[in-house]
Amino acid sequence: MKIIHCSDLHLDSPMRYLTAEKARVRRAELFQAFSDTLAFAREHSVRAVLVAGDLFDSDSVSISVKKSVEDLIRAYGDILFFYVSGNHDFKSGFFENDAPKNFKTAKSGGGFFAYDLEGGVTVALIDCPPDSPAVYEGLSLDRARRNIVVMHGEASEYLKKDGAATVRLAYLRERNIDYLALGHYHDFFAARLDGRGEYVYSGCLAGRGFDECGQKGFVLLDIDEKGVLSQSFVPLAGGREFFTVEAVITGCGSMYAVEAAALSALNGIAPQNAVKVVLTGRAHKGLRKDLRALGEQLSRRFFFAKVADESRLDVSIAEYEGDVSLKGEFVRLVLRSDLDEREKEEIAACGLRYLEESSASSEG
Repeated sequence: MKIIHCSDLHLDSPMRYLTAEKARVRRAELFQAFSDTLAFAREHSVRAVLVAGDLFDSDSVSISVKKSVEDLIRAYGDILFFYVSGNHDFKSGFFENDAPKNFKTAKSGGGFFAYDLEGGVTVALIDCPPDSPAVYEGLSLDRARRNIVVMHGEASEYLKKDGAATVRLAYLRERNIDYLALGHYHDFFAARLDGRGEYVYSGCLAGRGFDECGQKGFVLLDIDEKGVLSQSFVPLAGGREFFTVEAVITGCGSMYAVEAAALSALNGIAPQNAVKVVLTGRAHKGLRKDLRALGEQLSRRFFFAKVADESRLDVSIAEYEGDVSLKGEFVRLVLRSDLDEREKEEIAACGLRYLEESSASSEG
């Protein structure tokens, strides 16, 4: 038996950092990622799809998107869907009419609900992890079966105090769980739960920002005739990806040189992707950085581009500390301030550049 574990699709996400048109394109691509996953499921005779929360980005979903998801699930009536809500999407079912027979959810009001499949496989759903350990104590799974539990939240040994949804690993150990399918983190991650089972975050199906870089996809579970369960991460091919790269601008004396450094760092990344360039290294003290212009230049080459500056000016302000001049007095004033070292360096370097330019102008 084959089962797909996916989560955190965040359909109908606004993505306000993009232009209206590009946000519309990316929202369509998020839906397409779900559709491609289901096409894979049918092609590979997958029995069930586990959606471990955040199918939608919020409770305020457009009618057209919600109806499209309903129609898509109904179109795959030969596949079972198991759904738990996340911290972003609905706390109850999202079908306006009666849900199709192939769509299973955890009921509201706490507790867990188990569904027995053929081949000795059980899928148990726990919706919205509660503060009380009582729901975990009630989790009773047959040792002789292959048991899969679906939840959404942050895996932790103890209850967090910040109110975030928490999956308490300590209360899930030694409960005959073979695979704990989790949603919430947007990167693939797998670790041992106990001697029998493991807990796995499938990550999101498609990235929406630079906190979701790299390949995204789903987990494919395979339970053979002997009941042996194996899992593998399946990246979605052909999707748009987000990349963050560092461009070292040490020695760059012009924005032309900075752009060349950025393009070098971006070499090999296809134009359909979104990129974030972080400038690092020691920038020439005479360099006037124009991040907006650089971002606009890169946006002409990629779907979306963003520039961040973490470089430092290539100047030693310590050499001016003992200087008996206006420059020295200025540097000493900056060094006595309560600013952090980076801010002192930036302000002192800018001030020194201004004083040098003023001096050159008066001499001219």
